[in-house]
Amino acid sequence: MRKKSKVNIRSIAVIAGVAPSTVSRVLNNRGGISESCRAKIVKIAEECGYKQCSSTRTIALALPISTFPLDWYSVNVINAFRLECFKRNYKLEIVSADELDIISDSVVCGVVSFDFVGKVGYQWGRERKLPMVCMNSVSRHLDRVYSVYSNDFQGISQAVNHLVGYGHKRIGLLLIGNPEEHAAKLRTNAFLSINKEHHLEGYAYVANAYFHDGPNGFVDGLHGAVNELLKEKVTAMIISGENYALQTLHVLRDLNISVPKQMSLISWEMLKISEFASPPLTTIEQNFSELARQSINVLERLISGEKISKDTLVDYLFHYRNSVSIPFESNTISL
Repeated sequence: MRKKSKVNIRSIAVIAGVAPSTVSRVLNNRGGISESCRAKIVKIAEECGYKQCSSTRTIALALPISTFPLDWYSVNVINAFRLECFKRNYKLEIVSADELDIISDSVVCGVVSFDFVGKVGYQWGRERKLPMVCMNSVSRHLDRVYSVYSNDFQGISQAVNHLVGYGHKRIGLLLIGNPEEHAAKLRTNAFLSINKEHHLEGYAYVANAYFHDGPNGFVDGLHGAVNELLKEKVTAMIISGENYALQTLHVLRDLNISVPKQMSLISWEMLKISEFASPPLTTIEQNFSELARQSINVLERLISGEKISKDTLVDYLFHYRNSVSIPFESNTISL
């Protein structure tokens, strides 16, 4: 049996029959090493009981799969984690969800995933023992994988209550993409439930804009969803997600609908952009810095072996601006 004392990169290199620089590249999760060589070195390091000093201060952030384009939401998540890791003196490794097999237990102490589809959190605990926290995606408590969520019920409550306060009784929720995704289901259920609390369940409408092929495919899909809500004579729309408010304003201008005179809008906040739109947009904002902070808090508790009983919710922030007014009285919007 190999001794587990005084193990270092050089001793692992001797056993593996490679250069110390090769071992260093593998243990620091760098490229340029074949998968067979990488697997061999990781196995030897684990058998020897090697533990990098830096591994206790390195977190992996799992992005969506490599083919999924990163957007405004993703950039906000990455920036928030970079800043939080810097504050806490953690190193941050960033990988895609389809590349998680390159993560070694001897390199990182835990993983935070914000995979939109929600498969990573379900599969991870069955296959790996390394602690994981899922941000805004599905977890699996049986395998000690927990989630930190934006509180969609609280955020959409703020939006609906604000619109109802202005006298709106016919409100539409505009979703983008797959309505079966976890976030879309949460937001739809919250929207319908809150409208029911206001006794407006018969006047709450949900439309979904799908991506289409072609150069104008997305805008065409958005036109269809907006028109679907206009046919229901909504006087206000809530636009789900950080990426679609400006496109929705563009579609409404194409339809000669004035915001907020003829249509009130509340969208998700686009940092440093929403306030400069025309008109400045009333928004709800995911608190990304708090999401990052709470995700690392939960990850640290899992690493220490602490028992956790439930997922963590983070409230939205609300920004009052100029895209909401009283309902358009004449209701003469023509399609």
